[in-house]
Amino acid sequence: MDRIINTLIDFALTAGVTLITALFIVILGFKLVKRLIEIIQRGKGFRRIDLSVQTFIVSFISIILKIVIILTAAAVLGVPMTNVVALIGSAGLAIGLSLQGSLSNLAGGLMILLFRPFKVGDYIEYTNFAGTVKSITILYTQLLTIDNKLVVIPNGSISNGTVTNYSSEALRRVDLEFSVGYKESIDKVKEILYKAIEKNSLILMEPEPPFVGVSTYGNNAMIYILKVWTLNENYWPLIYELKEEVKRVFDKNSIEIPLPQLDVHLARNKSSQV
Repeated sequence: MDRIINTLIDFALTAGVTLITALFIVILGFKLVKRLIEIIQRGKGFRRIDLSVQTFIVSFISIILKIVIILTAAAVLGVPMTNVVALIGSAGLAIGLSLQGSLSNLAGGLMILLFRPFKVGDYIEYTNFAGTVKSITILYTQLLTIDNKLVVIPNGSISNGTVTNYSSEALRRVDLEFSVGYKESIDKVKEILYKAIEKNSLILMEPEPPFVGVSTYGNNAMIYILKVWTLNENYWPLIYELKEEVKRVFDKNSIEIPLPQLDVHLARNKSSQV
């Protein structure tokens, strides 16, 4: 009995030390990884890299180093590396099949960083979602909508889909349409519209000067189109200003903005008359 107890004590001490060592490696290793990431992020060279690439690199390095730490702890516990390699190889196919979506997202993230259809800070539209790109990780892209909702989109989907990037160019054209009654003079309406925009400092004369013309004939009104260029960041402020100013000058010059209307004609049946 004494011999059995001593054997169990020796085994517990040996295994306990090994287990504590492996646990210590994992805990310390994860802390060192976190510290290393912080040092990398503070580096001047790293800060010069585009923010989209920064988030991708940080997440990629963190995952790889943590996997190495876990394998090191397994080796300390006495798990033969040859068996680990064989296990990884045999399980690789099954893992690959079960993680097709994740691998597709990883490849999609690499494609986004390589071809750069958008970057962190751009305002984009994808399917039914629109917002500012908050981050691009190895698997997902995060959008922040204008009403402060966070939308997480798999990289595999967004890299293979149609994305509209509203921030890629420095200039944008504002196209506005206004309904005016048929009785109004075309030359007068155009003159009034040009006066409404001539003093707006947000409008640019290049690449094209402002344009006003008749777009189409509506059911109850003529549709005039107004086209002006502005800086990307002034797009929405200019839209609001122009709509307000056009309404003011129309009212000042008694220009009618007709509302949709329907004329109903009733035919009297003579046979029903007494």
